[in-house]
Amino acid sequence: MNKEEEIKRLLSDTLKVRMSDIGNAFPLRTGKLKTSAGSVIISNIVRKVCGVKVDCRKVSTFGELMSLIHGEPEEPEKESSVTAEEERARDKSMISPAVVPAGRIVCGIDIQEIDIFPEADDYWTESFYAENFTKDEIAYCVTAASPRHSFAARWCVKEALHKCGPEYYGLPFSDIQVVKQRSGAVSLEVLENGSWMALPLSCSLSHADCYAAGMVTGFSSKGRVDDDGV
Repeated sequence: MNKEEEIKRLLSDTLKVRMSDIGNAFPLRTGKLKTSAGSVIISNIVRKVCGVKVDCRKVSTFGELMSLIHGEPEEPEKESSVTAEEERARDKSMISPAVVPAGRIVCGIDIQEIDIFPEADDYWTESFYAENFTKDEIAYCVTAASPRHSFAARWCVKEALHKCGPEYYGLPFSDIQVVKQRSGAVSLEVLENGSWMALPLSCSLSHADCYAAGMVTGFSSKGRVDDDGV
């Protein structure tokens, strides 16, 4: 079986469709694979078969995926018209992820199907979980009655944080941590300069048999959160 056929086989297993149904026009951005988790699932399948990492967020069909893997030329990027001075000014305006501007309301929400999250014999070594969750998160989730439900709910919270503003959108999931408090509530931390910083935001997560959901919201009357709270 060649690499293209192996990718088809893994996709068919994930989507519960026949291999023969997967042609160049087969849509990859529908159903289970339409979500942010779906893009990562596709990327992991490609890496498992081909040994390369590709960004599948803009891939719409199986044919486009194959073109991306084979490295077919894309449109050249246009030269930036931003001057060095403008670039420096933009860098200075960037907001630290652990800071929310005073008086700003932020809110994000996400929902995912549990079934898209891969089953694993060992969640510690499965690349999907090892690359998107911290060791503390994995340690908590593997002790849950249904680890995939716990992972999915935390994924939703991280995706919801991305939707709270540009200062959060580019954060890798491995640099975002959902922390379970003694009270049972959850909170968010981000990795900044090698240290975990608490965010001045509230979050909530939930899951049922088939779906998980997460929400992040907050209103800051001052910038950085400290040990005494917001």
